[in-house]
Amino acid sequence: MFGNEMKGLEVPAQITETTLREHLKEAAAVLTRTAGDSAATSKAVEDLSGKLQGLMEAQARPAVRSVEGASDRELVHRYCDETGRIHLKSNTRRLKFGGRTAEIDQPGLLDDKTILTDWQADLQKAVERRSLVRLVAKNNDTPRTDAEILQILHRAPSGIRGQIEKAITDSAGSGAEWIPDGTFPSIYEEFQVPNAVAALFGTIDMPNATMLQPSLTTGVRPYKRNAISSDDPANYTGSTPVSSETTISVANWAVRVVYDEMDAEDAVVAMEPLVRRLVVDALNDGYEDCMINGDTNATHQDAISSWNIRSRWGASGLGGAADHRRIFLGLRALAADRSQTIDMGSAQTVTGLMTDLVGGMGERAASQLAIIVSPEVFYQKLLADSNVLTLDKLGTGASLLSGQLASVFGHPIIVSRYLSADLAATGLYTGSGALSGVLAVDRSAFYHYQRRGALVELERDIKTGGTHVVATLRRTFRTVSGASEAVARFGYNWLS
Repeated sequence: MFGNEMKGLEVPAQITETTLREHLKEAAAVLTRTAGDSAATSKAVEDLSGKLQGLMEAQARPAVRSVEGASDRELVHRYCDETGRIHLKSNTRRLKFGGRTAEIDQPGLLDDKTILTDWQADLQKAVERRSLVRLVAKNNDTPRTDAEILQILHRAPSGIRGQIEKAITDSAGSGAEWIPDGTFPSIYEEFQVPNAVAALFGTIDMPNATMLQPSLTTGVRPYKRNAISSDDPANYTGSTPVSSETTISVANWAVRVVYDEMDAEDAVVAMEPLVRRLVVDALNDGYEDCMINGDTNATHQDAISSWNIRSRWGASGLGGAADHRRIFLGLRALAADRSQTIDMGSAQTVTGLMTDLVGGMGERAASQLAIIVSPEVFYQKLLADSNVLTLDKLGTGASLLSGQLASVFGHPIIVSRYLSADLAATGLYTGSGALSGVLAVDRSAFYHYQRRGALVELERDIKTGGTHVVATLRRTFRTVSGASEAVARFGYNWLS
């Protein structure tokens, strides 16, 4: 159904910071052994980059959303009403407070986004799998997932086991009818996990699709207070702040995957992790690609009609009006628009990075600065520099950002595969080239503006025998800083 896309897409296990530290030690040792052999070094960098990407993807995947220290009693309190009835899906509950009755929305055991125990997380995922099977398959006969759910129910925590067993016993059959069909929270949560670059910036929820963001251009100023020398002293000197506003419109993202018609329950269950992975990665990867390489000009600064960056997007459909790299203005294009690009072909060192790139940002160099590099620049140019402190040198007590691998003079270094190594000497993608670049960005100057988080919808098409899985996201990324502000700076011609 999905052809070769199934190869190499097994979801890696959740990793720890220790895993990244060990990888960096391994990388340093490998590059030391290949020093002086350009061919061996290039092959080592390629292998290390692939491994690093896998590790960072695993790190970005959500862990169980459990509440630390939650008890069985809390399950009863949250999901059982005063009659002892357990609520599986969200409902309205009435509470008395101060002599008055108020209605509140109460999540159910199966659709609550806050997970109290690991058992509840296992139950939600099993029910979600069965819901997907029933939608895709031709009938509701799902013995495998029904058995999995019943097995989880029978090992329910002691505090809620009585209510669970009573509900199953009171239902027809073995209790399968007791579990409602529908989609549940875990797939939605996976879309909300930011990748390393997106995690650098805060998020502002938009009340409408278009919003006016006010900003202060010039603040008020102080003046000297003169001593009173007459019976009618002059007022203190006043000042007036100068403000402006920026119109922000939300961007709309969409991903669609089609399940082929399948009769066997096992086939649907086996495909479920792959489809989930494809849809989640499409949104996360596309968003990060646009953050770095997006351009809203009618003529994109890069030759995106032929730019299949790191072979991620395939050969067809590139560069069209719906290309995701046209959705909003990325950091490279913004730096170019503001004349904040610099040729660093003769300064490919940490000293050059700090002097030419960071130093060129003026007072922004002392802000919440982050440095974004390609894997090739990180391994070939930065890893061996003694001024760069990698995770293993920073120590376990260091305060680290999500996805941070190292630090240079206090600035976190983030590696992104969407800062590529196929650029021309101009810093643009032209179809030929093997160069890369480095971005310095003021984290406090940019935000994600979000109208709605990811929404996943499934629909069966009886005309084609397929089930459509559609994920949509309403979010944009931008800055409201003045057009002359050096909030992002791009140093190009690295690896030359």
